[in-house]
Amino acid sequence: MDNFITPDGIENMGGAASFTFTASTNIDTMPLAIAGKITDPITFIDDTKVYDGYATEDSLEFNQSYNPDTLLYTCTLTGRTPNTSAEQTEILRKMNGTHLVAFFIDNNGVERVIGTPKNPAVFSFSDSTGQAGGTANGYAYRFTWADKLPCPVYDTLS
Repeated sequence: MDNFITPDGIENMGGAASFTFTASTNIDTMPLAIAGKITDPITFIDDTKVYDGYATEDSLEFNQSYNPDTLLYTCTLTGRTPNTSAEQTEILRKMNGTHLVAFFIDNNGVERVIGTPKNPAVFSFSDSTGQAGGTANGYAYRFTWADKLPCPVYDTLS
């Protein structure tokens, strides 16, 4: 054990700013995290597409929790996107249950990785109109990953 780190004049904003994702099979090499951080570049198979995600403002959120019964950390990245078209429904339907690796940047500029090629995150979504005019109509989506270690920070500038 050790003392908690006392922040020195930092801003600590909640929420996540943006994310990208790709199929777990598109990753060529993913260095192991050392002390919770990946500092060497993750490499992709040639011609790999890394997709841009979208989240309605202030809906993107990362959560990580430890379960002492399973000895695993469960990491989730959740967000919402409007229900705007049949095309959007089809994009999400095709992603449902797929094995992905997601990269997200929180509102403090810290990037993390959810999933690995051998233990990918799983994507799922639900659709809801909300209960009244002031509630969100659209899709709630989730990337979920469970592992023995927490989601690593991805920092190749260290």
